[in-house]
Amino acid sequence: YHETSEQIIWFWKCFKNFNLKNQKLLLRFITGLNKIPMDGFNPTFTITKLIYDEDNNNTINDNYSGAAAEDTGNGGGERRTNRQTCLPRSHTCFNQLVLPPYDSYEELCEK
Repeated sequence: YHETSEQIIWFWKCFKNFNLKNQKLLLRFITGLNKIPMDGFNPTFTITKLIYDEDNNNTINDNYSGAAAEDTGNGGGERRTNRQTCLPRSHTCFNQLVLPPYDSYEELCEK
């Protein structure tokens, strides 16, 4: 994503519209902390785009998708994601939010 990407603008708009409790919960989801450290984020807070492979109905950069995943039954532990149920992910050690490319502001805020 770039700072002018629709999803980034929507994310910050949605975040600003959250009450303080939900802002803290989201911060905890992304960083593992419920408030910003006094010396700032290290590593820097980032939002990255979840790459979705439409042809294979799967995410490219992360095969495990938590509650939104279905076992494909191939015995290899491969898991696939339904495009409509794809949820944001986080890497708390890296202060990173991995955000799917939602089609609307409403969908982003709902997820």
